[in-house]
Amino acid sequence: MQKIQLKHILFLQNGYAFKSYLFNPEHKGMPLIRISNIKDNIVSLNDLKWIRNENIPNRDFYISKGDLLIAMSGATTGKMGLYTSEMNCLLNQRVGKFCIKENNQISRNYVISVLLSGLIKEKILASSAGGAQPNISSKSIEEITIPLPPLPEQKKIAEILSEIDQLIELTQSQLNKLEIFKKSCVEELITKGIGQKEFKNSVFGLIPNHWKVKKFSEITNSITCGVAATPKYVQRGEGIPFLSAQNVRNGEVLLDKFKFISRVFHLKLIKNTKPKKGDILYSRVGAGFGEAAVIKFDWEFSIYVSLTLIKLKNSFSSEFYKYFLNSFHGKKQAKSGVFAGGGVPNLNVGVVKDFDVLVPPQEEQEIIVTYLKSLDIHIDQKKKKISQLQTLKKGLSSDLLSGRKKVFV
Repeated sequence: MQKIQLKHILFLQNGYAFKSYLFNPEHKGMPLIRISNIKDNIVSLNDLKWIRNENIPNRDFYISKGDLLIAMSGATTGKMGLYTSEMNCLLNQRVGKFCIKENNQISRNYVISVLLSGLIKEKILASSAGGAQPNISSKSIEEITIPLPPLPEQKKIAEILSEIDQLIELTQSQLNKLEIFKKSCVEELITKGIGQKEFKNSVFGLIPNHWKVKKFSEITNSITCGVAATPKYVQRGEGIPFLSAQNVRNGEVLLDKFKFISRVFHLKLIKNTKPKKGDILYSRVGAGFGEAAVIKFDWEFSIYVSLTLIKLKNSFSSEFYKYFLNSFHGKKQAKSGVFAGGGVPNLNVGVVKDFDVLVPPQEEQEIIVTYLKSLDIHIDQKKKKISQLQTLKKGLSSDLLSGRKKVFV
């Protein structure tokens, strides 16, 4: 299959160095696309900065619908995103815009499909300058070669990959709606319950008449902090798993990255804090403080000082209080009680014990949990589908662009 250097079919337009004093806090003028707006193959319009009309440069720095952008420095160097909005934006410095030349032997959609396929990202990263922050030049990107089949094949390949992209986009949209719906359900159900008609006032606003408000310490057997391990006890690759705050995210205990401690030190720790299946792990230190997850496995491990271990009394659902702690009301109490000495948020265990919590009857806790878990299952299914489609696209892109698989035109 023929190959061609990108410089023969496009050029990379660098962004304009807008100074921060040009930003308009009133969000009037034109929005500015920065590196932080480039997400996984899309350009996000969240957290936009705006440039006053009188400070807008020439149209070379405009972004229009269908433009493909690339991050050219920083931790996300090489990440690309397709701009799909009808609204024109401005191109910030260190963001590049691929300007594809008019050529009756080149399909624009094919070129974009190749660039978004991820197959050339390694080449881009390999061309980036060393140092603490990767940095890539327009020239080095333009010198990268891509496969170039005949025009009819280009169009067919672009069509196939575009169909997969549309499925990913549709599934992502469904996932986003599900997550928003679940969030609203959590806030409603943990304060109002299901099918309640009579309510009373509380620190949480109106709640069902027969529900109670208690201190967290009243419904727990213990709320204890993990232990700080000195470096000599921390090991890599063997020993007892040692989980920290980074292992609790989005309501789950993540087991993809953790350290280990020696069994001798572990045996000393578990006298005070022995995590068990069904207990709650609650992060109390760092940027992700205030995240709760239920332990769903029964293997032996210890926890670092950045985690709190919560053991509920038998008549209370760990899953219900996981949802409560991760809700608006739980987060609000965590934020109001956090200590930020030294710039690192730190939530004292005593503050957690003093949280106000809602106490529905046990059977109602279980009904609410069952409903919310059903939403979690649907959300997980959508995430898995997106992952499968992305894997399919990656494999298909590799086969089609290498010529291992032929398309019929």
